[in-house]
Amino acid sequence: MSGSRPATIATSELYALGERLNARADSALLRDEPEQASDLRLAGRLIAALLRSGVIRAPITLD
Repeated sequence: MSGSRPATIATSELYALGERLNARADSALLRDEPEQASDLRLAGRLIAALLRSGVIRAPITLD
């Protein structure tokens, strides 16, 4: 992303992101998109698992 500033993300923000992805997957908007809902649910679970296991240690900085 050319021209953008690095972003620092705290652990609580990453957990919240995972929860939002799970909530979006369960929303009525994705009833007709089961593959997309499954991908969002998996991404949310993956974020939480990586944080719990210590693989991701926040805060992290994204370029």
